[in-house]
Amino acid sequence: MRSTTTKAFAGVAVLALALAGCGSNSGSSTKSADSNAKLSYSINEQAATNLKDGGNLNLSIGEITPQLNMFQANMTVDTSTLWNWYNPQLIKFTPSGDMKLDKNYLESVNSELKDGKTVVTYKINDKAKFNDGTDLDWTAFQATWQANSGKEQEYNANTIDGYDQIDSVKAGDNAKTVVVSFVGPYPWYSSLFNNVLHPAVNSADIFNNGYTGGTLASAHPEWGAGPYALTGFDANAGVVTFERNPNWWGDKGKLDKITYTVRADVQAQVNAYKNGEADTVETSTSELLTQVTSVADTDIRRGTRAANYLLTMNSKSELLSDTAVRKAIATGINRAQLQQVLFQGLDYSEAIGGSLTLYPFQKGYQDNLSKVVAKTDTAAATKALEEAGYAKGSDGTYAKDGKALSLRLPLFSSSTEGHVPGLPDPDEGRRHRRADHPEVVEGLLHHGEEPGLRPADLGLGIN
Repeated sequence: MRSTTTKAFAGVAVLALALAGCGSNSGSSTKSADSNAKLSYSINEQAATNLKDGGNLNLSIGEITPQLNMFQANMTVDTSTLWNWYNPQLIKFTPSGDMKLDKNYLESVNSELKDGKTVVTYKINDKAKFNDGTDLDWTAFQATWQANSGKEQEYNANTIDGYDQIDSVKAGDNAKTVVVSFVGPYPWYSSLFNNVLHPAVNSADIFNNGYTGGTLASAHPEWGAGPYALTGFDANAGVVTFERNPNWWGDKGKLDKITYTVRADVQAQVNAYKNGEADTVETSTSELLTQVTSVADTDIRRGTRAANYLLTMNSKSELLSDTAVRKAIATGINRAQLQQVLFQGLDYSEAIGGSLTLYPFQKGYQDNLSKVVAKTDTAAATKALEEAGYAKGSDGTYAKDGKALSLRLPLFSSSTEGHVPGLPDPDEGRRHRRADHPEVVEGLLHHGEEPGLRPADLGLGIN
């Protein structure tokens, strides 16, 4: 059933587009943040006191992943979705990207530069405990660093970025104070320890295998903490439930129960919303949006997603080993046209990104892409290819030494619609590219690895 305490809504997922953009923290730039580039979000933020208590929230999820440890390499976004409901989230971020402490866990976070090295001191709330009664203290930070530092190869971590720059994690004046010292300056410390592991996750075997098994026990609700606890887990039925945590020391959660049900493809999620089986749904195409706008009590919310679409070019590919060729392709790509296709029918627009470090609406943003590719210019792209030794054939495709500039773009999709949700149909995208671009792009729809396909065979990738 839909929640009776809030209006159901269909969220339109719109993604920031930054094809081939690159980021920098240097002070020099040709452009700074566009004053018209504003963050778009419509969440109707309310104080907790304005919200009614009670109600059940029914949501869809793509899968219940076999690996439920969000720090492990086999995690997915669905892993994180479930993890965050029943595990401690010490640090969150405002829509504009500023760090926001959850004071139920952290009283303060302070950084300073000592002898050229960043030192960060975390003061943990004295009440903070895991569900099994274990104190949430410096040992949770130590276990998290140990697993993600990259120093012990047996830990199959999702990423070691940032953690590999830490020199030590120690207790301060007491166990509730953590002192994290880096090997040098590290201004991005706010990206670390947003989540922490239970100290019991103290070996590579537990880290890699302790959260697998597909049962409630293997999900380890006792190692969690927060306003909600994991109370139901049925991997076969594809249902996970969370209810108020009796061990929580902070303000009581507003909802009685949250239920996730596996619906593997976008259309199934839309159908569940239309049938009243799910209270929200994310739609990223005009077709899907049209299907939900007529559903009673639907509230459409549009907003910027904290993500980029990145078109990468494989420099190990024989065809793309020449920097001049890569720049020619980047110069010929019409990012504005791609964005127009992507947002078609969604009543949404945004500034085209030029950085992979900050978004256009964030303080300090710099458009670094324009330093390399100032604008779309197919004439300049064609000239650059010709200067690199390519010649135009009778079919309009450029070739060099008898080899056509034909690139392969793998498309990964789990949807029944046959294309990546949120991206234009591959065939439509190819039509746009061939209309004004001198190379051929072959789209390959992948549901798994293609036998015999080598990394060097793939010229392009969308991330």
